[in-house]
Parts: sequence; structure tokens; C-alpha cells
Amino acid sequence: MEEMRKYKRIYFSSDGYLTARFSLTGDSVYFDATVLNLSAGGLGMLLSKLGNARPRTGDLLVMNSIEHSSGRLASLVGTLAKVIWVAHLDELQTIGFGCEFVNLPLAVRANLQSYISDWEKGHG
Repeated sequence: MEEMRKYKRIYFSSDGYLTARFSLTGDSVYFDATVLNLSAGGLGMLLSKLGNARPRTGDLLVMNSIEHSSGRLASLVGTLAKVIWVAHLDELQTIGFGCEFVNLPLAVRANLQSYISDWEKGHG
């Protein structure tokens, strides 16, 4: 069965290859999450339950930083993402959650789509 998504999605390992720092809109408290997948529409992440952050469905987050050696994802800094789903993974002491980008500028979306295309070709 073919996956029906609006945007191509790429996947990362859960070993912290790609991490992003977020805060709730209007809040100065930050939390770091491991990015598991990324598309021009949003991203899926893991967050340790050892910290105090507990994203909830409907929360609006600001991406404050994203760590990637190439620097190609820096245009995502300052973007908004809405939490669409949350899964508490008790056995792993983690929280999984998925966000969709909100009002992502066209230039940022194009840059992200280019990055994803290059990643698929092995040049991410």
C-alpha cells in the first residue's frame, strides 16, 4: 500500500543525529527534542520524560534552533509548529510527538524540500 502524504518525509535515527530546541509561544522555557522524521509539512520527534517539558496536542511551538552539521536547516529557526499528536511511551521514558509547520514561508519550504531531495540522493 502506497503512503499518501502531501510531502516527502525523511527519517533519522533516534540517537540524536538531529536535535531541535523549542519553546511554547510566549514562553521563555526551552526544551530539546530528537527529530525522527522531517518533511516540508512538519516533523516527528522524541522527548525525554526526565525533563519538565510536556507538549500537548494543540500547543504552538517556536523552533529556537536546529542542530545540523551542514547548516542547511537554519532557515527553520523562528518558525512555528503546531503539535498534532502526542504519544507517551512509558516503557522508553520518552514522549513522541508530531508537529505541522504553521505559515511556513515559501522560501523556507522550498529550501526544506531541496534538503530532503538531496538527503534522498545521499547528499543531505
